[in-house]
Amino acid sequence: MPCRQPHTDSDPGDRAPDAEAHEGSHNSGPRALTLGSIEWNRAMWGDPSRWEDQGNNWSFHAESCGQPYVQWKASVVATFIAPFCGPGVDVLELAPGHGRWTEYFVGNTASLTLVDLNASCISVCQERFGSRPEVRLIVNDGRSLPVPDASVDLVWCFGTFVHLVPRDIDGYLGEFRRVLRPGGRFVVHHTGWPDATLRLVPLTRRLGRPGRVLQHRLSQGLWRPGGDRVEMSARRFAAMAGHHGLVVDRQVRTWGSNRQYGLAFNDVVSVGSSPG
Repeated sequence: MPCRQPHTDSDPGDRAPDAEAHEGSHNSGPRALTLGSIEWNRAMWGDPSRWEDQGNNWSFHAESCGQPYVQWKASVVATFIAPFCGPGVDVLELAPGHGRWTEYFVGNTASLTLVDLNASCISVCQERFGSRPEVRLIVNDGRSLPVPDASVDLVWCFGTFVHLVPRDIDGYLGEFRRVLRPGGRFVVHHTGWPDATLRLVPLTRRLGRPGRVLQHRLSQGLWRPGGDRVEMSARRFAAMAGHHGLVVDRQVRTWGSNRQYGLAFNDVVSVGSSPG
């Protein structure tokens, strides 16, 4: 069953306030900040009220496929986490939030390093997972991974790169190359707009609200802005990774025996490696 785009009114978890409409505002909170900036991400995800049920309230991907959330989440684990874990694997999870995916890594790795921009998120993960001897928790600056070179076998990030500006995505990809061991893997969920629509972003941004409506219709199939996605395509992400010497092995929008699972908002999961 092909995935359909969600109705944004029913997606409060991922349809955070339309921050783009308020760039330059002097109000406090995410609405006053530039969508995708470090400051926006700090304000948005540092708010504990957004983390209902540890983030499992964000069920829009499952809803877009007509699948129960529990089954959809299990399919993500089976497809994108389990194949890369093991007792000898050192994992870095970037932006774990409140541990929605972390719980599947705990007990299945040699070590697990959790890196997040928000101290409040790291605090929750400390409460949930800090007693495990293999778990290390780090608050970062929103751009770097404060771990040694060639110390990680897998970098995992889901639900964050869709909210990062391209400059910061590029910076993180450079860090992936630095921290991954030869042959190490990365699995990243990110925006996957059609390439042609990216060329319209400078124009639609200048048009204000009408421009955002047009951009989201062309890029995500929505007549209303939703999802707070920052512009990126599958091809551009792969090119950026390649610039840093990384290889994107596959890019996935749907999976499962009948392609019954997938992602909303034209998102993509890129699976790649750092060459040996």
